[in-house]
Amino acid sequence: MIMSILAVPEEKLSKTGASVQLSPYERKLLKELCYILTPFEDATIMVQKDKSVSASLVVLIYMGLTHQINELSVTYNNKLVQTLKLSLEKRLGGSMSDDNFSLAAMLDPTIKLRWCNSSDSMEMENKLLLNAKKYISSIHVDSESCDTDDSPPQKSLELTHQHQEFLVS
Repeated sequence: MIMSILAVPEEKLSKTGASVQLSPYERKLLKELCYILTPFEDATIMVQKDKSVSASLVVLIYMGLTHQINELSVTYNNKLVQTLKLSLEKRLGGSMSDDNFSLAAMLDPTIKLRWCNSSDSMEMENKLLLNAKKYISSIHVDSESCDTDDSPPQKSLELTHQHQEFLVS
């Protein structure tokens, strides 16, 4: 809404006869506010898609917003920028230590390990292998302890063994 108002030239706004007019200082303030909030708008649009997974985007969005807000050069809204930094850390900072979000980003074919440096990528690969081995061993244990007829068909068990061989090598 602010961008829409700023897109209208001052001359046209003054001709509307509105009781309140924007001063040049207020226009500069609003332009800077739009500059500050644009990365947050972009991030919001990214995660609001109806038919896509957004968990893989959490780490990227946090890293991107943190970088962009640290790089901002503002004149009027320094307190707002500091508040946004604190809020970003409080709300999304924990996602960096949550393996689920990191693994989701890693498993997303459009992201993979592009967000990691080389030492972090090795650590992430090891976490993925460890989680996959835990999952496969839990499926194997569950299928052995199952006494009912609704156990998985043999073909699924063969796939599980193939996956286990893949993970071991």
